[in-house]
Amino acid sequence: MFVRALTPTALAVALALPFATVQAQQFHYAPGTSHYRMTVDAKVTQTVMGQSNDATLNSGQKFTMALAQQAPDTLAMTVTIDSIGQTTSLGPTPGLDSLVGQKVQAFLSPTGEFYAKHLGADTVAALASIADQLVHILPRIRVPLAKGATWSDTLTESTLQSGLNVKRQVISTFTVAGDTTIGGATAWEITRKSNSTTSGLGNIQGQNATMDGTSTGSGLVFLTHDGTFVGGTGSEDVKAKLTLTDAGVAYDIGTSAHTKIERMN
Repeated sequence: MFVRALTPTALAVALALPFATVQAQQFHYAPGTSHYRMTVDAKVTQTVMGQSNDATLNSGQKFTMALAQQAPDTLAMTVTIDSIGQTTSLGPTPGLDSLVGQKVQAFLSPTGEFYAKHLGADTVAALASIADQLVHILPRIRVPLAKGATWSDTLTESTLQSGLNVKRQVISTFTVAGDTTIGGATAWEITRKSNSTTSGLGNIQGQNATMDGTSTGSGLVFLTHDGTFVGGTGSEDVKAKLTLTDAGVAYDIGTSAHTKIERMN
């Protein structure tokens, strides 16, 4: 059999292709259990009838995330709240102890595509307001990960918040900035930029109300090459208008929030 010798250029390409294929392979989240710490610091400005009031909110939460391979195309996610606390300008927020030990279950694909969320019948009402945040912590990976890779993702969700049925759409753009080291492990550093719109309709303390808002955000996500979420940061600026329709009173609300998530093990 006659084998033609490769030119130097063809040889270089042939050697590079396997390496490039490995480096740009589709990312999959790995089954396993990890513990995380999440902190949120926010400043809220509320303006009504020309009068403005500022408030601060600081919260800390620890949670455990367990991912189990339920089927080749499905991961079962269980998020358990291990501790939670929140302090505002008026003092500590009461009643959060009831959330400790509560679980949120969800199902997603190995690339983070969200399928469904489940809350138990005995779930306390306060958990519903943070459940969506917990199950959407893992970003959906749309492309093979390699430096410079970029993709967009749209998330649409409906939740009940303080008596309002709220619909929110978030459009995010992710870009792989490159490699970094987190906790001794090599991880992808992924930047995120987002824009969102929010609308709500319902009843607050016996008064009919509507709410509309927009926000812009940015942040970082860290994922190890073997499929583990190891943390992230985020900042978001929100502008919203809450209107008590029966009274004809409108509240302009501005929020600036900073979030940090760290893997504890």
